[in-house]
Amino acid sequence: MQQELLDHLKKITEEEQKILDGRAEVDKELYTSGRDFIVDSRKMLDEGKLITVRTHTRFIHFPVHRHNFMILPEFFDVAYSMAGRNNVLADFLVNILRQDEERGQYLYFKVSEVLQIQNLLENMIYSLVTGKGENNRINQTTMGLIFLYLVDSVQYVEMRVPNQYENMISMTTLDYIEQKYKTATLTELCELFHLPMHVLSKMIKKTTGFNFKELLQRKRLNKSVELMCDTNLAISDIIAAVGYENNSYFHRVLKERYHMTPRAFREKNRQQIQVRL
Repeated sequence: MQQELLDHLKKITEEEQKILDGRAEVDKELYTSGRDFIVDSRKMLDEGKLITVRTHTRFIHFPVHRHNFMILPEFFDVAYSMAGRNNVLADFLVNILRQDEERGQYLYFKVSEVLQIQNLLENMIYSLVTGKGENNRINQTTMGLIFLYLVDSVQYVEMRVPNQYENMISMTTLDYIEQKYKTATLTELCELFHLPMHVLSKMIKKTTGFNFKELLQRKRLNKSVELMCDTNLAISDIIAAVGYENNSYFHRVLKERYHMTPRAFREKNRQQIQVRL
């Protein structure tokens, strides 16, 4: 980490100076307006900012606390679009934003040695802490690049969940579908995990809310929609490219989801910047 950034991060804050001068406890009013100690984004974020970085208070025991966000949810719009859907990060992010606490409270990626992630994080922190080159869109795109590297590092993730083994199964399943949606099969996945099909099927349904076939078809449909809107490929070529075995099945599932034919869907959406799936 460059020295200028380290110097900024080591500065004594006004709160820390009061502690050094004899204040006996953390001033909760700086963090929250409620009775429970939940660090509130409304206290932490300046007007117009989507994200901030704040060094942890030193020189005193910090009380047990929770966070809502120090990042507004819309900050992740670009990263979510870049990283794609049906992967461990997208699934986690959606459930956190829905406050579905049973699905886990954190993802811990053990990637401290990945130089690309280090550099991207340092760039973002430098921008936020120093105010030099600070720009919401640049920081959102930087987060998108970080997401792409993290999605590629799913094997290093640890998740705080009631049953870590089952959730490892679901995360690996989602990553498998993300990477191999054209040819993915439940049989191959069972061989990967060395699990009977009925056992694996039950785990996937329990942890994701969908069975394997539903997850696979959602991915294939999302990818086909992306190709219809962003390319000039013939519909029949797109159907083959994403792994559908026949045209009629694709036409049926698209009509069930969007209530229109592939041709009508393409004409309606291809000029739009983003299609909401």
